[in-house]
Amino acid sequence: MNRRLIFILLCFLILNYTETKSQGIDSVIGWYGHTIIADSGFYNASKWTANAQTDNECFATASDTSLNLHWRIAGGNYRWVQIYYSFSTAISLQNTDVFGFDVMGTSCSSGNSCHANVALEFKFENGPRHAILVRNGEGGLLGIDRWVERLFFLKNDNDFFIDEGFNWDSITVFSIAVRSNPDYLIVQADSGIVSFRNFIGDATSSWDRATIPESIDADQDSLKIIKKNAADFILSRQKSTGLLTTWAEDGSSWLYGQGLALKVLSIEGIWSNGIPQNNYALAAQKLAHFLANNQQSKGYWARSWNSNTGAVNVLYESYDSSIWMGDFPWIITGLSSYYKKTCDQEVTDALGKAETFLKSQVSANGKFYTINVFNDKKIEVSSTEAYVAAIGAFFEMGDSLNAWNLIHYIDQVSWNSDLGYWNEGTYSDRVVLFANTWMSQMLYSKGYETKTMDALSVAGKLLFTRGPGLPYGLDGIGPVATWFEGTLTYICAGGPGSRFLFNNIRPYINSDGSVPHYNDDIGGAGGIWAVKWSSLDGTSWLYFAASESSPFKILTTEVNCSNALNEVLLNINDLLNVYPSPGSGTLHIAFPETTFEQTQFYIKDSEGRTFKCDSRIQTGSEIVLDVSGLAPGVYFLTAKSKSKEATRKFILY
Repeated sequence: MNRRLIFILLCFLILNYTETKSQGIDSVIGWYGHTIIADSGFYNASKWTANAQTDNECFATASDTSLNLHWRIAGGNYRWVQIYYSFSTAISLQNTDVFGFDVMGTSCSSGNSCHANVALEFKFENGPRHAILVRNGEGGLLGIDRWVERLFFLKNDNDFFIDEGFNWDSITVFSIAVRSNPDYLIVQADSGIVSFRNFIGDATSSWDRATIPESIDADQDSLKIIKKNAADFILSRQKSTGLLTTWAEDGSSWLYGQGLALKVLSIEGIWSNGIPQNNYALAAQKLAHFLANNQQSKGYWARSWNSNTGAVNVLYESYDSSIWMGDFPWIITGLSSYYKKTCDQEVTDALGKAETFLKSQVSANGKFYTINVFNDKKIEVSSTEAYVAAIGAFFEMGDSLNAWNLIHYIDQVSWNSDLGYWNEGTYSDRVVLFANTWMSQMLYSKGYETKTMDALSVAGKLLFTRGPGLPYGLDGIGPVATWFEGTLTYICAGGPGSRFLFNNIRPYINSDGSVPHYNDDIGGAGGIWAVKWSSLDGTSWLYFAASESSPFKILTTEVNCSNALNEVLLNINDLLNVYPSPGSGTLHIAFPETTFEQTQFYIKDSEGRTFKCDSRIQTGSEIVLDVSGLAPGVYFLTAKSKSKEATRKFILY
């Protein structure tokens, strides 16, 4: 066989392999479902009936590839127009739990705020009874003049208003409406065209679920280059204040990214007797000292600063004047990581105050709170993302007790057992990215392997997108555009298709080592904030992805610090942190300071009976006790040494 023929054959095999891999990925991430309305009806304008309030109007047109709703709404209170399709024979959607469309709007007219005061409404009818979903806050979708592919909504969405007695087994009518956004019932006059294609549904129970995390399996030398370039980009964002600029375009520094990047700098930093030995260490020190010197009196930090002056831009979450707990705990994570490398006493007071404040927001049953900055009123935290941020901070500090209290509570109240993912929060069952990628990174190695892989599988199906074009990736709350940061959190968690996604992102890494925030510039449309600005936060996650690691991986203490920090952070009741490993019959005991050299462990049940525990294994800063012989119930563990004693309650399930 001559060389030319061999070359042609190799090219054919490579192309065929690439195509096979591309087709194969479709079964791993993304979903397609079954057609709900046949094309002959869906793309036939005569099959759709228009209906509108007085002074409002609409009509339908169609082509071979799209259904178009032309709408005009007069200004006023509660306005709507709709088109509806009547099934010749009632259909059953009983076993369908996710629906989807491709949606395209039209550019905003002069004077309108991107159709922000209107929303899409979808309604299924079963005789006189209805199931109605309004996409709150997403009227901006009507202003995106490109296809948003597979915009999904779930049957169990708590925004679905379902009449009592409604029967999914006998659907007779389906309608699409443009209506006043429920958040802004009084609307301005507005008009446009919204187009739909590929109306599909699916049963999530039919989806394959991954069983183990997927590695990116890339060349290690190239990963080292990506990792170093990302760290160097973070360095380049530091200003004389010590802050790292989150967005160069407006000169702002946002809290979450400062903590995340401080952990990166702490990992890369080299110190000798606490003295910085490289540029990463110098940058970490400057940022840590800014944070230590610019803490609010109660222990939290402002949410955003001017990176050049250090002046506060945003102190609190605007809608309820609270401290946003999705951001604040990341500073504790960053400062704790920094302290473990440096023993820098200049940050001990700040860490102590921050930990005291964070602990004060956790109730005995693990429910999490924040405060109104003006009156100190406690406000319940609803975001799963915020819970995970706090859990990460507690683990980084060695406080396993509070971490596990939060885990047990948020897992219990936010896990969607029907579909297999963690809800957006305690009051929202939307599928969002951080709730699932962060929880998965935190919990995979802690006895939650099945849940984490189920959650990543669902997120990968529903949030997979390519936005306006390449690269493929995931989005935060819907497949509008590719969110680099969010996609990288999914890769760090080892979600299905991570290797494919990482290879797609690599060609789009900027020349300075950073990644864009999004691959689109649609601003605040569609419930997201999508711009192509270089992202400090996203680049920090790129660093961890290229490291094949995660910011939730606890940094090991590299130096023996004095007890000054422990005296600030700990008292006798904090010395013993205990948590049961789910389903394993073991008890994990973490010691924030290593003073228990000769320690005896005793367990008492709720009736006062004592069991001595001598079967133990020491693993670093943890001792693991075998409690497999104990019945489910409430117990109390006591650890005794010559000079100290501490007791903790725990529950075996």
